[in-house]
Amino acid sequence: MSSNHSGQSNKNMNLSTPPYNITYRIYREGDEQGIIKLRKEVTNRSMSLKEWTWKFKGQGNEKVYSVIMEEKTHGIIGHWGGILLKMYHEGREIKGVAACNVMIHRKYRGFVRFKKLHNLFVKELTEDSVRFIYGFPTEKTFMLPAEKLKLCERLEVINESIKDVRFSNRPVKFLYQLLPIDFNDERINTLWNDVKHQFKLSIIKDINYLNWRYKKNPIFKYEIWGLSKRWSRNLIAFVVLKIEESENLIIMDMVFSKGILPILLTKVENLAYLTRKDRLCLFMPQRFSILLKEMGFYSKPLGVIARVNHPSTLKKDEIVEKFFYTKGDTDYI
Repeated sequence: MSSNHSGQSNKNMNLSTPPYNITYRIYREGDEQGIIKLRKEVTNRSMSLKEWTWKFKGQGNEKVYSVIMEEKTHGIIGHWGGILLKMYHEGREIKGVAACNVMIHRKYRGFVRFKKLHNLFVKELTEDSVRFIYGFPTEKTFMLPAEKLKLCERLEVINESIKDVRFSNRPVKFLYQLLPIDFNDERINTLWNDVKHQFKLSIIKDINYLNWRYKKNPIFKYEIWGLSKRWSRNLIAFVVLKIEESENLIIMDMVFSKGILPILLTKVENLAYLTRKDRLCLFMPQRFSILLKEMGFYSKPLGVIARVNHPSTLKKDEIVEKFFYTKGDTDYI
């Protein structure tokens, strides 16, 4: 649900507009060129065809989850996209979609059009048995108009957790080892299958997902590190780190056995120290905030996570209680 309205405000979304010849439809092959052009017009940021293909087709999905608003003379003037995700929910696999690249050309904005585009998007998804539609919307350009129209509901504030790096000489240093592994390491699937029940609601973080989201990412570079007990090859956790030239070490994703999270974070912090990083950064659901604070993390608001309102999709209380998300659940990091 990342929005690309780029500076749009409620007062710009008016109902008094010229009689444009506008239609609403689902994505068709070849629309990607118009979508890329619209993104440049709306945000002044470029998206390559390679990036678009990775995002919307990279998992081998047969269907592209995007809807289009089109004007007869201008072409594609609106887009509401979604990334299909295989998700785990209380013992079974469900379809989830992360909404993204929501944008309408400035000339054609209005509450009615915004709502029509949204309604077509949700109709297409729910008719295809999608149970969970979520995103990380911008506040002014997406969340406020979406709330005014009762299209979306806030789940919780996202707090980025930050820690100034210190080296730990606690026994954890000697009893556990954190080593780089390959994204195709079969132990990843073994770990996920062993611990998925404790996450209750999550993207299925197996080899297929990790390869698509991180290894094949055309924009950013990532590494995956595995945690095991000393002198053991069995993974008890893994963590995905973003590789960049900055003072921060960014945790993008993680999976861990019960009770292992503090150990994992301590080992990653030591890695940050050894690689001369000043800060360790991550975000997780608010229910982890007490543990993170006890470990010395401080937090700052980063945005919100929201769900689409529809009676056939998961409800707010269950999502807040069970959904496990990280920076990797966004489409823009």
